[in-house]
Amino acid sequence: MLHLKFPRRYTPEQVLGSKFEIWVEELLKDNGYCFVRRNIIYHRDRYEFRQVDIDYREGFLWQTHTMVECKYSSRGKVKLALRETKSKTAQQIKAIDTILDELEERRQFVKADNAILLTNQYFSPEVYREAKQFPHLEVKDSCWLRELEKRRVGLWNGLFRRKSLEQQIAEIDLRRYELRPERVGM
Repeated sequence: MLHLKFPRRYTPEQVLGSKFEIWVEELLKDNGYCFVRRNIIYHRDRYEFRQVDIDYREGFLWQTHTMVECKYSSRGKVKLALRETKSKTAQQIKAIDTILDELEERRQFVKADNAILLTNQYFSPEVYREAKQFPHLEVKDSCWLRELEKRRVGLWNGLFRRKSLEQQIAEIDLRRYELRPERVGM
């Protein structure tokens, strides 16, 4: 495992976002999910690529491919609007207005069967409402994470792990993890 320093150009929120992705990766592995990978870049050609926070395979012969988009928030509910601007650096993509549109476009690009939009907090009501229009997308929040955490917590951890999700995420030491993306050709 490489010990990398986190680049200084990242904001504290982005650092917490990376810690959240690592925490979710470990949570999925501890709950028996197969072939869990984090920070993958799928390439079609030099300028056509998409980054996926986490993906995993499940089902008979691991044929079902699911990708997970992690949205860390320290400011409450995650909103439907994507961002102030619609530009994506070095990518040729159509205009995308919402986080759900972006996730569906990415799911189709990487040919995933399903996608999960996940946050450590909650989503605004319009995210839950609009998600019903996308049959291959699921929206999961901190309630789902707490349920998985309870399943992960056995007798030993149940007695000694009394920290909140936020505390567990904040305590992740990024130097122990590979931060460079895994590149996958398509």
